Amino acid sequence: MKTVTYDNISESGFAAFKKRSAEAFAAGWSGVSARASASLLRLQTARMISALQGMSNEQLHQIGVKRADIPAYARTLVVQDQ
Repeated sequence: MKTVTYDNISESGFAAFKKRSAEAFAAGWSGVSARASASLLRLQTARMISALQGMSNEQLHQIGVKRADIPAYARTLVVQDQ
C-alpha cells in the first residue's frame, strides 16, 4: 500500500483534492443549514399554535379562525413571515 504524502501529490492533484474537500464541506453545511431552518420553522409554528389555542373562541371568531383550523392557520402565518 502506497502512503500518500504532500511530496508525492502533484500540485494540480492537491488543488483538486482541496477543491473536492471544500465542495464536500459546503454540501454538508447546506444540509445542516436546511435542517436547522426546518427545525426553526417547526418551533415557530408550535409557538404560534400554542398562542392561538390560548385565545378565546370570541377572539378567534374576531380574526376569522375556527379552533379546528388553528394548525393550518399557524403554518400559513409562520410561512408568510419568512
